Formats: sequence, structure tokens, C-alpha cells
Amino acid sequence: MRQALEDGEIDLYWEYTATGWLVFLSETSFISDPQKQYEAVAKQDLEENGIRWIEPAPANDTYAIAASEETSNALGVESVSELGRLIEERPEEATLCFNNDDDFRTRFDGLPSMERAYGFQFPEDNLIEVSTEAAYEAPQEGELCNFGVVFTTSGFIRELELKLLEDDEEFFAVYNPSLTIRQETLEQYPQVRELFAPISKELDTETLRKLNYAVEVEGKSADKVAAKWLRENGFTE
Repeated sequence: MRQALEDGEIDLYWEYTATGWLVFLSETSFISDPQKQYEAVAKQDLEENGIRWIEPAPANDTYAIAASEETSNALGVESVSELGRLIEERPEEATLCFNNDDDFRTRFDGLPSMERAYGFQFPEDNLIEVSTEAAYEAPQEGELCNFGVVFTTSGFIRELELKLLEDDEEFFAVYNPSLTIRQETLEQYPQVRELFAPISKELDTETLRKLNYAVEVEGKSADKVAAKWLRENGFTE
């Protein structure tokens, strides 16, 4: 998608601010403040590549560590930092499932950096690779693993009533959705910003979670779910 945008094959698409910063611009510093993250990626991408970032939505589709309410209460773990205490006192309980199709275990804003930021390290045998759905189902069941790496806008969080541990060190990068468009296209069609600004404003994390629930869990068409939401919120007739 990004290459197609740069090559002029498409005019615009939604992208995440942290993806632009860490992947496309190859930056290695984390910016935890959403507005500063947006301003930094918007300024640099425009200067280097002629890509304009429209004001982002408040939703944040970042990583999180999840557990069932029962597990969280039983182990006394409500924040990521408390995992460090669990690893020290009851290492056999500090089991973590993550999606084997994702690169969380090795990526810059994933497991290695999280462990450094929080000052603990999971025992190697406690790291369990599973399928995408199992990364959500396993911590809910509490048998294969007690904790799982999830995405904060996933519909499975709502379906399985998972509890997200507080990222008390504010480690995880900010992934706000933002419409990206070539500067030359925006100059030709400046009304794009006006059209999308009110839509973007309504897309918070809970809204995306509900929309994803309709697609991921209920099996509805993404096109129809999006069209219904636009219509119900007065953006289309």
C-alpha cells in the first residue's frame, strides 16, 4: 500500500503513525505522546517523500498484554511492571502467548525492547507461539498460557472479555490511524481533508473494537460494517 502511494498507483490510504515513524522513516526512537508522534512523522514524511498525513483518529491500535479477569486477580497482576514481580516469585505462572505470524518476539517495538524497558525477562520456555485467534483464546482459558500479546482494537477482546494490563511505563508505541495522501493530490483536491476530518474524529479505540467485533467475531462483511457505521453517524445517506 505504501509503495503504491509513493508510486502514484493509489491516491490515499489509512496508515498508523508509529508505522510511518518506525518502519517507513526507519526511526529508532519512541514517541509516547500521540500529538508529538503525529507531528514528527507528518513533518518528516512530507519533507522526505511528499506524503501528507491528515490529522489522526484518537484510536490507538497498539500492542497490549492481556489476561482473563480471573487470572489477573488470582496472580495480582494488573500492570506490565507487575509481571516482573511474578517472574521473580512464581516464574512458572509467567507464561506468554503471542501470534506466530507476527514478529513481536524480535521487532524493535516488541518483546526485547519491552523487557529492557521494564527490567525483566521471560523464561525462554514461557514464550509460546500460537495462531492469531489462540493468542486471545489461550489467556482467556488460562491453560496454555496466562497472558497473551494482543492488539488493542481487536474484536476478540470484547468477545472474550479480556483485561488489558496497564502499560505503566508507557512503552508501547502509539499507532493512531491517519489518512495519508500525496501532497500533489491534496493540493488538487483540498476538500479531502474536510471530508475525512469528522470521520477520523469519531474513530476511537472502542469504536474500532466494536467494528472489528462485527467482522472478526460475527463474520460480517467489512465493507457492509463500514458502510453501516458511516450511515448511522451521518456521513452518508
